[in-house]
Amino acid sequence: MVPPALKSKGSVARNTAVEPADTRSTKSALAALGLYEVPKTGLTPWPDERMFDAIERFQEYKGLKTDAEMKPDGETVRELSQALGKTGLRFRNGRSHGGRGSAHGLRLKKRETLREKPADDLAVGSVRLSKRGKETIGSNLDVGIHPFDVKKGISVDAVSNTLGVDGIRYTVDWYALDKDGNVIPEFRRPNHRPQEAGGHLLPFEPSRRDFKPPFKSAHGYRAIIRVPPQPSYSGKSAGPVLRVYELQ
Repeated sequence: MVPPALKSKGSVARNTAVEPADTRSTKSALAALGLYEVPKTGLTPWPDERMFDAIERFQEYKGLKTDAEMKPDGETVRELSQALGKTGLRFRNGRSHGGRGSAHGLRLKKRETLREKPADDLAVGSVRLSKRGKETIGSNLDVGIHPFDVKKGISVDAVSNTLGVDGIRYTVDWYALDKDGNVIPEFRRPNHRPQEAGGHLLPFEPSRRDFKPPFKSAHGYRAIIRVPPQPSYSGKSAGPVLRVYELQ
């Protein structure tokens, strides 16, 4: 039985229409455990890639399948509910209620602190935004494959000019370069996979995401951004695009 700390009406997944109440509850729960950084504008009822990344980090921490999916009767919901149950938190309408302690009444013991992950686990797609160059190295990117040779990493803005909710999905992959600037295709971990990103976009508000290579390379990296054909989010969509900057 799922403890009362967290209940969801339906599934939470990238390829699923998520209920607004489930989105708020999920974000609140992950934020309470230190896995989801709440934007300055507050929690929204729209799923975003930051939420799905946080689910994957929790799943990895608990040794579950890292698919960023939460089913009402699934292991991820049970484990998340149990973690919240230890703090005495309960969620009503997507808001957390607790006693004294740290944010939202949460106080975890050191051995239960989910923030304490190895640096490599937080390197790709970290919510800690890094300093980036003022000039773009790629503008108005849409469907296609877009390569960039960089030294440290990239920062990507997803931008929508639509008067309504829009969205874009894309992936970022990394290859090491040799001293002549050529790709070393085998210089990657066996379990390496492209980082998925994107999600819903609000009108005229860029959604920034920083990406850092998951391995070291003395001569730099080639970042490959792939933007597949996108589903139609809005009948009045002007076509969301990406802007790319190099991290300093």
